[in-house]
Amino acid sequence: MTFSDSSIYFKGSSRKHKADLRFSKETLIVETNDGQFTFSLNDMTISTPMPNSPLILTFTSGERIECYQKDGLVNYLEKNNLISSFSPYFIETKKNLFLGVLVLFFAFSFVMMKFGIPKMSRGLSRFVPSTVAKKIDEVTMSQFDGILFSKSELKEEQKSALINKFKELGIDRYNILFRKGNDLKANAIALVHDTIVITDELIELLPSDEHVIAVLLHEIGHIKNKHVLTQLIQDSFFSFIAMFYFNDLNSGVEHILNIGAIFYSRSFSKGFETESDKYAVAQLHEKGLSIKCFTESIEKLNDFYTKDSIEKENKFLDYLSTHPSFKERTTEIEKNWPNATSCSAL
Repeated sequence: MTFSDSSIYFKGSSRKHKADLRFSKETLIVETNDGQFTFSLNDMTISTPMPNSPLILTFTSGERIECYQKDGLVNYLEKNNLISSFSPYFIETKKNLFLGVLVLFFAFSFVMMKFGIPKMSRGLSRFVPSTVAKKIDEVTMSQFDGILFSKSELKEEQKSALINKFKELGIDRYNILFRKGNDLKANAIALVHDTIVITDELIELLPSDEHVIAVLLHEIGHIKNKHVLTQLIQDSFFSFIAMFYFNDLNSGVEHILNIGAIFYSRSFSKGFETESDKYAVAQLHEKGLSIKCFTESIEKLNDFYTKDSIEKENKFLDYLSTHPSFKERTTEIEKNWPNATSCSAL
């Protein structure tokens, strides 16, 4: 059967050629004033027609055909089983099937983003060489210094006293840096390899060195469990997927290279925070310090950041939150350590 009301555009050309189409079981023969051309149906994609627009046939070799006898052509292709039941056209023109595929697509995407990519990212984090992780720390600090942080204003004696306590506890192998937090205020940030930044404001806020050590152990928990590296890999996956979808891979690469911005905006999952809390508490117990050093520290930080605002209990918003609340964290810790004594100096 021949379909004459058609036009073909050859690869790399905007010139329209009138064409007659003839189908066989496996090929499409296109006849124009310039000659006869044969295409494999396996290389053909049928686009869903808009109202009053032609049916579009595209080929992997770059040619594009517009057929205005779309109803007749579609009926012919379906009758002769030339349209695959898995083809975009078949799916898009069958409403129920299309909705089903759409639901499956979003369900699959949700499962991958919620479970697949995070699990894969965590697995991949185990194979990142330490030299690469160390380089990431260096690049991140070069971005942080001068933008987020400024030089620490703590007295050298105070910093030395803290470092000596770290050594006594056997945690001096980490690259602990003191910085003035400025807008970041009272905070401690773990990077990828072994770097932990402690702000002057955090040390001024907490009542003792032991409280600072408790926060430091929590950050070490993030490094030990490779939370930061996992989050970085996961963010990279999501960025590349989004940039690929929007056809802007260059922006995706720039986003990945801007490691500092990723760290600054990162938020760990509830699982990561809970895992680091457990590590900190176990280490405090092992080193002869009260777990109250940690709970009192996060209470101080919670009060500092919330100030006079009243924390609203909203289970739905809490479910959406990536961080466990202060109440959740302390309740979980105190449930396992009900007889903990107050935080005291070593």
